[in-house]
Amino acid sequence: MAGSLRAMSLNDIAFVVGPLGGVVVVPLAMVVLAVRRHPAWAAWLGALLALTVGISSLAHWFLWGRAFDYADGFQQVPGRLDTALGVTMTVAALGCVGVALTAVTAIVHPRPTR
Repeated sequence: MAGSLRAMSLNDIAFVVGPLGGVVVVPLAMVVLAVRRHPAWAAWLGALLALTVGISSLAHWFLWGRAFDYADGFQQVPGRLDTALGVTMTVAALGCVGVALTAVTAIVHPRPTR
């Protein structure tokens, strides 16, 4: 039986980039920010964005557990819960992209040595 491929939706992309991708991207970006010489704002921004990814990912997995309980009980997931899942995924994805861009900035534009 042949399977069919379909394009990923925006929710799928936000999930892969945010709660899943953050597990890999954020630690790598923080290592780059810890090792490379960079402007002070980059460290603060990276830490703030990493915290944002962490909190929104934890909130996402908590809400996912709630949605799973509804689905496991053969009940429809409430619209507000589904919306909250989408918001937490999006915030995590945007934070993850922001952390990655901050790390790339630290690599491309290092702080000048004195």
